[in-house]
Amino acid sequence: MHDSGETPLPVEEYVTSQRNDQQQWRIASLIGLVFYVINSLLHAEYVFGSAQIIIVLVLGAVTIATLAALVMLFQPACKLIRQRIQLLVPVGIVFGLDAFIGMMSLVPGLATLLTNASTSSILGLSINLSCSSLLYIAIWTCYAAWQTDLILQAITTDDPLLLNPLDSIRKYWLRAFTSLFIGVAVMMGVMIPILAICAVAMPLGLILIAALGIVWNVMTAALLPTVLFSDKSIVHSIIEGLRNSLQNVGRWWMQLGVQLILLGIFVFVAGNFTSTIRTTDPTTGRVSVNRRSKSTTSFQVNSFWVGGYEHNTRLYSYSRKQFEAGLLPLAGEAIGALMLLLAIAMKITVMRELYKFNSKPQATVTGLL
Repeated sequence: MHDSGETPLPVEEYVTSQRNDQQQWRIASLIGLVFYVINSLLHAEYVFGSAQIIIVLVLGAVTIATLAALVMLFQPACKLIRQRIQLLVPVGIVFGLDAFIGMMSLVPGLATLLTNASTSSILGLSINLSCSSLLYIAIWTCYAAWQTDLILQAITTDDPLLLNPLDSIRKYWLRAFTSLFIGVAVMMGVMIPILAICAVAMPLGLILIAALGIVWNVMTAALLPTVLFSDKSIVHSIIEGLRNSLQNVGRWWMQLGVQLILLGIFVFVAGNFTSTIRTTDPTTGRVSVNRRSKSTTSFQVNSFWVGGYEHNTRLYSYSRKQFEAGLLPLAGEAIGALMLLLAIAMKITVMRELYKFNSKPQATVTGLL
């Protein structure tokens, strides 16, 4: 009964209301994906040469490896996604909002406002903050809260997923932001002295960068869901998240290791290619294309935090940079979507182990201490 005296909806009306709500968010997700594709086409560079062919081969190899990993190592997670396809609704929404900001950056008046950034450097570690980056942080924090809540619903109940994100964002945004901030800030803070070591002893620095990326991700694999759904204070839930991660690492270490590899913790690039340079004559407006034969050999070690749905694979971005390939139409977006699917599967894998007894934790509003 409702103490307020409001008359509850009949069962049929409630079910109809939930179905309509789900349908609206599915449509919004599809619209978001359309924006995502349009934004990719607007920012792409339509120049093709040997460098672009190499990048296509890299993308093909990464795609095959990722799909194989999903099939072989993430079977329960993939099965859950197939059964509860609504889990992917937030993906279309967040990509659509991400693309909308990118499209707004093409508008002359808004471009300056969105991209004008203040830059600070600490021992070689550059930090750029702009209006667009702050918007991205806010949007992806909302996504982390919403997506993680939907995963918990899918794991702990057979009821239809409640797709409206407002309740998830209201309850979990602060805890999601805290988790994401700690995951990234600690890694950046430890990276500062490592970069100083790289300046005098590069081999040792590379080893430390790799160790940081592996150790910190092992320590925080369960941080985000634990902090979000714990009934303890934020400080105590962070400690609990670290403990859950270390105690259960044996249950998901292989999946975590594969995710780190596919996101590019180690990247080796070598090959010959033709660099294509387009120049425009300012007086005649004629476009000329110059091509140069080049070769590149490079090895890079990256350190990043995967606990916040990281989906930028350095295997693509670093290869594109080394081969001077430019932005291929839909290439980065397609591989980014696949990597986000991998991140969701990883989060499902972790949360199935944490909440496998089918008991949904109840988060309450508590103080920092």
